[in-house]
Amino acid sequence: MCLAKHGHRPLRLIAWRKFSMIGGTEIERARDEFLSQPGADREQIEREYYAAMARYSATEYEGIAWDQRTGLASLREQTEAAKRL
Repeated sequence: MCLAKHGHRPLRLIAWRKFSMIGGTEIERARDEFLSQPGADREQIEREYYAAMARYSATEYEGIAWDQRTGLASLREQTEAAKRL
């Protein structure tokens, strides 16, 4: 059905430095780890962190677009609403 036509729903994960799949609060923890290393280039890490957060934010919109293309947007909204109860 959807898989053959649209492929898998995009993961909400990104790659950053030594991490091939990282997301959510892990990005903040990775930033703290990188900043704590001796000789860390704070400005470079901050630039990378903001770029990583932008890529991570984009993954949410990619998932929403996939939901819409596949006709699953309303089901996803219902599922998310049920989780909040």
